[in-house]
Amino acid sequence: MTDTPVIKYPFGVNVQSFEVIMDSGKVYVDKTGLIHDLIYGIGSDAPFFLSRPRRFGKTLLLDTIQRIFEGKRELFSGLEIEKRLGSNWDVLPVIRIPFNAIESDPAKFEESLFLEIDNIALRSNIALKAISPSSAIAELIFKLSTRYQSVSQQNGSGFKPLNERNVVLLIDEYDFPLIYSSRPSF
Repeated sequence: MTDTPVIKYPFGVNVQSFEVIMDSGKVYVDKTGLIHDLIYGIGSDAPFFLSRPRRFGKTLLLDTIQRIFEGKRELFSGLEIEKRLGSNWDVLPVIRIPFNAIESDPAKFEESLFLEIDNIALRSNIALKAISPSSAIAELIFKLSTRYQSVSQQNGSGFKPLNERNVVLLIDEYDFPLIYSSRPSF
C-alpha cells in the first residue's frame, strides 16, 4: 500500500480575511476593479445593499473594502485597484458592525447592538454619550468624521476635517438576528 500524498490547496477556503489571504499567498481572483467601480462609480454616494447567497464571500468582500479604506496599499500590490488609484488612496474611517456578534434574542437585541457600537467607539478612543443604538451610531459617525481626513484633502497648513458623509459604514451578517432569533414554539 502506498501512502497518498497530502495535497495542500492554495485556496483560502473559509478564510474571511483579505489580509490573511494575501499574506499567506493563497489564490485570490482579483475583483478589485469591480470593487473600485462600486466605490467610485456613478452613484457611489448612495448606500449599497449587496445580497449574495450564503457562503459566497460577503464577509471577505466587506473585509477587502475595509482594507481599501484603511489605506493598506501594500496588500493590493499588483491588483487592479492599485493600478486605478495609483497614489490617490483616500483613508477614511470605517465602522464595521458584524451582526453575527449581536444578540439575536429580540429582548436583548437593542442592548447588544448598543454595546457593539460602544465597543467600536472605544476601540477608536471615543466615548459616546448616546443612550440608544441609533443615536450612538450617529454620534460615532460624527466624531469619526471630524477626526479623520482624506489624503487628497490635506493642505500645507494641516488637515481638513471631513463631513459625516465620508465615513464608511459596513454591516456584515445583516440577516443573522432574523435567522437565528428566538422563535416561538408551536
